[in-house]
Amino acid sequence: MDKGRIIEHIIIQIYGFYAWATTAIIIGVIGWLPMLLGGDRFNSTVLSGNLPSVTQNLMNFAMIGLILSAIVSALLLPKKPEGYKFWKKIFMVLEWVAVPVTIVIFGSVPCLEAQIRLMTARYMGFWVTPKVR
Repeated sequence: MDKGRIIEHIIIQIYGFYAWATTAIIIGVIGWLPMLLGGDRFNSTVLSGNLPSVTQNLMNFAMIGLILSAIVSALLLPKKPEGYKFWKKIFMVLEWVAVPVTIVIFGSVPCLEAQIRLMTARYMGFWVTPKVR
């Protein structure tokens, strides 16, 4: 394997770990972050006034993808069994509604915690259980 290919693999790995940990959090706060950190000079610009509406439009567009995923998932499900109650169907819809929150809770937070442990050399350790026949 040549040097360029190795560097390409390293960059892909670093970007993958970074994106996994931070993308959901960044998307959640990106619309308000510039106004909070920009100060008075930025807050008086036209961009500052339009940023929340632009971000809202982008999030609405992204929500279309989430809704399409839910629809395709529902169409691919097998026929419901006889004892299937209506509240289970509502629960499945609520699972899709909870996706934006669960991505942060079960995706970004554990990844950030693992990366912080790695940076601070507080390894969790790994113990392989002995296999006996």
